This record gives sequence, structure tokens and C-alpha cells, in this order.
Amino acid sequence: MHVCPICRGTGINLLTSEPCDVCRSYGVVVSLGNRCMACNGHGKQWNRPCNACRGSGYTIKEIIPFQEPPLRVGLGLIKKAFLALRTGFRVMKDEDGDYRIESGGNEVHPGALGILSGLLHWSAERTEQGAEPGRLIRDLLKLPDHAEVIVSPDGIWVHDGKRGAPLVQFLSEKGGQA
Repeated sequence: MHVCPICRGTGINLLTSEPCDVCRSYGVVVSLGNRCMACNGHGKQWNRPCNACRGSGYTIKEIIPFQEPPLRVGLGLIKKAFLALRTGFRVMKDEDGDYRIESGGNEVHPGALGILSGLLHWSAERTEQGAEPGRLIRDLLKLPDHAEVIVSPDGIWVHDGKRGAPLVQFLSEKGGQA
């Protein structure tokens, strides 16, 4: 997933001032690409952002607009969900029959709790494969609250308004990382 190259994430085509046709005004696009050969996928050369891939670690082969808007959840909400998991939460049913999740008298965003649960599960699987325990969650909690976590067809990303970074990349059809 990348910020749309036409509207630069605004959803408005910067040349025409019309809604962006490339990203369908979502501001982000899914992209298929290959690992950058210049930096070997690290995004840096000699401690500077790689010019070939602009620091992303891969080169874009094809841009694909989202068919539906991607799920976006503010990182601040995910941090609150993490706190709810640590301190306890309860599920309540309101007058309309809808379920709410509360922790300490505050409502917890169900999408944030779902994303966090998935990330914790993925992190546990990676730990079994030799990754440092809890590293993904610790790194995520260090990011500013204004960042967003975006679930897209190619993975789960964190985006600070300028640049996206993958938290989890889903497997491609070829069986490798997308």
C-alpha cells in the first residue's frame, strides 16, 4: 500500500482539483512490486533513503485502486484497545441490541480491538519462528497517536500521513511475501 502518486493522499487530483480517479479518492493504493535491487529491499543506501525506491524497499510494478475503502483505525484507538486488554474489558449489550466493548468506563473501538488481536496473534506466531517476543507491538506503541493503521488486501500497514510501512504483509499468490 502506498500514498496515491496522483493526489499524494488527499483524494483530490492535484492537477485538476477533481476527485482522484487513480485511488478513487481514498488517498492510498495497493501496489504490486518487487524488492528494490539497488538497496536489496532495505530502503536505505549508506544510511540515506534509497533513490531508486524512495526508501520503501521495493519498486512499484503496478498500481491497483481499492475496490472498497480500506479499514482505517487511528493508532490512538489501538493503544486504548491494548490498554483494555491489559487492564480488562467487558462486553455490554445496549438498548438497540448492539454490543459495545468497555474498559474503565470508556468505550473501546471494536475495529481497533480486532486489529490488535490479529497483530498479537501474528506476533506470537513470529516469536515461535524466532522473532524477538513482543517487538512488533512495542514498536507500534512508540508511534504517534495521529498515525493510522490500515488493513488492505496486501497487508496491515501503519501510515503517518506521509508514508506507509508494513506491519504484516500477506502472502502473495506465489507463496512469498506480497
